[in-house]
Amino acid sequence: DISNTLDIIKYNPRALILLSFLDEIYKSNYHNFLISYISNSKGHGIKSPQSNMFFLQGKKVEDMADYKNAAKHAQIIKSYSDKCDSLGIQFIFVPIPNKETTYYELVPLEHQPNYLDTLYKELQSLRVSSINVSKIFNQLKNKKLLYHLDDTHWNSNGADNLAREISRYLQSNGRLNHGLDP
Repeated sequence: DISNTLDIIKYNPRALILLSFLDEIYKSNYHNFLISYISNSKGHGIKSPQSNMFFLQGKKVEDMADYKNAAKHAQIIKSYSDKCDSLGIQFIFVPIPNKETTYYELVPLEHQPNYLDTLYKELQSLRVSSINVSKIFNQLKNKKLLYHLDDTHWNSNGADNLAREISRYLQSNGRLNHGLDP
């Protein structure tokens, strides 16, 4: 009954706050839609000249990698690993390459950014458990699309393949137990 629902909303301050919040979100999104529609704006992505894939940073991604601090970053990650070890928690560092790194040839970049490979090697030297996702994605990217075409997030192919790799990693290290086994 609609009158009963209206009474619940009318006399429940939490419901009014929630509805007010939802209304603001709706108005904000509708406002953004109208502005984009009127100005014929197509978003902030950078379209690949070679495909219908969009990137967020494009060629700027080369300037963002902090190769000279990879060893420092590895030491910080090692401190997290050590803390987890002291608490009896298995730590696995799983860095996800951005879309530009995986599909560098579509940006186009002259070579694949290798900050994550550099970091991975540093972590290996410190004996920090980690998975080289760049290597995995490089092996899969020509067989399956791993990211959304118009978004920076990985799609179900990327997520599923990485989940399987994490499971394999845990199984090979004898740590899949205590209800973690899928």
